[in-house]
This record gives sequence, structure tokens and C-alpha cells, in this order.
Amino acid sequence: MKKNKLFVTIIAGMVFIPYIACAFDIGYNIKSVHSVFDENNTQEVKVTPEDCTTDDQFGHAVDVSGGYAIVGAYGNDDRAENAGAAYMLHFDSQYWRPIQKLSAIDGDEYDFFGYSVSIDGNYVIVGAYGDDDHGNNAGSAYIFTRDGNFWYEHTKLKAQDSKPKDRFGCSVDISGKYMIVGAYGARDNGPHSGAAYIFVSDSNGVYQQQKLVVGDSEPYDYFGHSVSISGDYAIVGAYGKSYHGERSGVAYIFKRMGRRWRQLIKLTPSDGAKNDYFGRSVSISGQFAIIGAIGKNSFGKNSGAAYIFKRSGFYWSRHATIIPNNVRDNYCFGASVNVSNGHAVIGAHGDNMNGTRTGAAYVYQLDHQQWKQIAMFRPRDGSDDDFFGCSVAISGSQIIAGAYGNDENGEKSGAAYLYGLFSSYVNANR
Repeated sequence: MKKNKLFVTIIAGMVFIPYIACAFDIGYNIKSVHSVFDENNTQEVKVTPEDCTTDDQFGHAVDVSGGYAIVGAYGNDDRAENAGAAYMLHFDSQYWRPIQKLSAIDGDEYDFFGYSVSIDGNYVIVGAYGDDDHGNNAGSAYIFTRDGNFWYEHTKLKAQDSKPKDRFGCSVDISGKYMIVGAYGARDNGPHSGAAYIFVSDSNGVYQQQKLVVGDSEPYDYFGHSVSISGDYAIVGAYGKSYHGERSGVAYIFKRMGRRWRQLIKLTPSDGAKNDYFGRSVSISGQFAIIGAIGKNSFGKNSGAAYIFKRSGFYWSRHATIIPNNVRDNYCFGASVNVSNGHAVIGAHGDNMNGTRTGAAYVYQLDHQQWKQIAMFRPRDGSDDDFFGCSVAISGSQIIAGAYGNDENGEKSGAAYLYGLFSSYVNANR
């Protein structure tokens, strides 16, 4: 067991005291600073675990739900080199407090546990695409469940047809009793054609319900590199698909019909072009799906874009194209996306306003059927190659963004930043 001293930061009379749990004695360094956005003061909380070191890449994956947040650090070496870890935080109505560090019971070197994460209610899913149970980089994912504020390992997921280099667990998402896991390395229709898997939990446990592949799958589509699920709908990105040119990208929406998931539609923008990488990131919630296209040459090479689609019945149509007018070369707007309850957060990890690739995150709100920008976050301590916005998530008024390149505890040790939207941001005109 790795021992670390407890680190407490006191700022403006506020004391942030870590709560230690599970099999790890961990220290967190939590900073709170204030920034000004759109004439509103917004608290920024920076999280950097003291036990994270060089190349842990804490913040590569993040999620938030119901007052809990999870941050992946797939390069963490506690169990073995690059075995990986994930960190849980809890919002206690005033402050974010760290509560637990998660790792796989059978974690081994180069598992990359924490490369992808998702949380919904009392369940967490963590991807470990490097797991070697069924061969090199076959991959796996782990379900954790909550008892009070303690999270314990519940189930390890593997594809029934798992093969080496599938990279199962490269992407994960959870919604209620349904889980989706991407495996962009699957080779059903050639190298890296990709696949995704639906799992469902019931009183008997968690089992694989269906493997998702598409009829037009081709080599190097990278289908499954990004996934999202919400209720009876799931979306899978295939950013390598050559539809409007090489690697223009597509995304597929599936609907659950009884015990089967059926492909409803293949989404691709009419203005798609070569190397757009549409589908590099995806998110679905309710009537809306959002897809990132980091290679879009909107206001410069790889400036990026995000597309929002809306559902009416079984039909999905393009609802909005989001391209901030301040993006420039290599901003990669759309590197990460998340949509929830009339709000969308979009990461641009290449934003260079505070230094080369320091990054930014943009927040949009649906107002009278138009998506309007209401906030933009750049970390106050941002520096070169932080890649802030590489991962983003929103739940209610709570937003989290990862910065896996932050160097506070060593090169690419990583950081995560949490923000709150004030009620003045939110209106009911949706």
C-alpha cells in the first residue's frame, strides 16, 4: 500500500479536508480561486491528487452526476506501471471533497484503468482498454457500486468474443441499468473497424445484451472510439469513416426495442469534409445528441466544430452547428462534448489564449430553441500543454473539465477543475 501525507489547502477561511477511504491512504491538493465570466463570479476548484506523479494523466477522463464526480488517471503506477486509477469526489452542498481512490482488484501493468469513466446514480463504470485477460490490449471495464460514500468493485466486464487488440473499454457510458462499452480495435470488418457492446444489469447480475456493429463498417472506421447512452438511445462515433472524404467521420444512433438495439440513423453533416473527425466525441441525452468534429477547418486548420441533432419521434435532424468565432488553428473545439438537460459543454483542448494548448471549455444553454453561449472557462493557472477541456461533463449546475497535461505534480501528472453555474445563467425557455 502506497503511503502519502495528507495535504490540506486553506483559502479565504475555507478548509478542504480529504476523507480517506478504501485501500489507499491518499492526499489531495485542492485549490479554490475565483474567476469572472460574463460579469458573474464563478468559483473554480482545482483538484490535483498529491499522489499523482509524472505521466499519470489525471483528468484524461471525467464525469459528474448527482453530487459525485469521478476522474480517471490511467497512467497511475500504484498497483503496477500504468495500471491506472480513478478518484471519487463528493459535493457536500458547499465544497467538493475527495472520498476515495479506485483501482481494479486484479489491476496489472499497462491496463490503463481510468482511460474512460462514467457515473450515474449509485454506479460507476471505468474502462481499462489495456487489460490482457484475453490477449494484449483485449480490454475490460469495471463496475463499482456505492454504499454510503464508499464505492466497491461489483463486476468486471469483458466482451464475450474478446480478442487481442480490441481495446474494449476505450470508451464507456452508463444510464440506469444499461451500459455501453466501445472497442474501436475490434476487427469484424477489418483492422480497427470497431464495435460497441451493450450490457444490462438485473437481479441476477450484469450481462452482455448485444454487440453493436454496422453494415457499412470498414477498416479504420474506429467505430466505438466514442460512445454515449441515455434511456433507450445510444450513440456511437466512428471518426475514421470516409463518407465526405477520408476520415470525415460519422455517428450512429441506436434505439432499444425490447431486448434488441436497432440502428436508427447514421448522422453526418452535409458540410462534412476530409479529416473533420466528426464523431471523435459524442453525447446523447433526452431529445438531443451532440457530436464533436475536431478537424473541422472552420476558422483555421483543425479549429473544430460541434453539431447538435434533435429527435422528433424516430427521426433525428440537425438542430445547430456550434463554432465560436474566436477559435483558431488547432484549437480542436469539440475534442470533448457533453449534453444534459438543456445545457451543453464543449472542450477545446488546443485553445492557446493563455499559452500553447492550455485549453478552454464552452458552456451553451438552449433558449427558445437556440443554443446560446453562456460561459467559457479557462483555468486561471493554465500553462502550455495542459490540454484543459480534453474531457468535460455537466450535471445540473455542476461542471467538470480535465487537464491531463497539467504539470503541478510532475510532467503530465494532470488536474481537474470544477465549476458551478449560477441560477442567473439558467432560464426555463427551452
